[in-house]
Amino acid sequence: MKKYIVFLFVMLVATPVWAQNKTIIRRQRELNTSRKPGQPLAVPGNFDQRDAWNDDGELIDRNFRHNFFFGPVVKFTQVNGEFGLVLGGRTGWIINDNYVLGLGVYGLANDVEANEISSGVTPDLTMGYGGLELEYVIEPEQLVHFSVYTLIGMGFVELDYTSSDGDDTFFVLEPAANVWVNVTNFCKAGLGVGYRLVAGANVEGLESEDLSGLAATLTFKFGGF
Repeated sequence: MKKYIVFLFVMLVATPVWAQNKTIIRRQRELNTSRKPGQPLAVPGNFDQRDAWNDDGELIDRNFRHNFFFGPVVKFTQVNGEFGLVLGGRTGWIINDNYVLGLGVYGLANDVEANEISSGVTPDLTMGYGGLELEYVIEPEQLVHFSVYTLIGMGFVELDYTSSDGDDTFFVLEPAANVWVNVTNFCKAGLGVGYRLVAGANVEGLESEDLSGLAATLTFKFGGF
């Protein structure tokens, strides 16, 4: 599992750098294709990056763009070795088409059994989590495109009986990769796969590993794109 998390972390860090370089190269080709006769070719050493980067002395680029979105999310996952249906929603601030800063809240929607406790009872569990969401979208103007995403936040777990150790909070980190389709100019649909890493859960009969697991995600975004 640790190797899987390290791999996802490296992908999350490396993909925006790779995508930014790819975008610059694509813009160079577009300039060369549309250049007028006698106009010099745009090459990496001479490429004018004013459209891609801030000019000197500017806190905010003159071409700064932003918008907002919201949308429902359905996650198919595993909780304590059983199938878990997680429902929730996202909202986010889209910066220059590629960067997303947002919030997400999610909760377990179906009954999942916890492990047997000292009293001999096997209770059901309730789980919810949410937090800050960071996403980098690669070439969002394309009909089909991709993104890398991570959620960093907190959650809670509770057993369906009254006890001093029957509930607790935990830390959650959920990196993921997504593929998106532009349905309309105000709607995107996406499928993703990620891993929910839980740490710090301390409930009788449960460990953090029991609440961690792979997740397949269906997301709809509605907003300005």
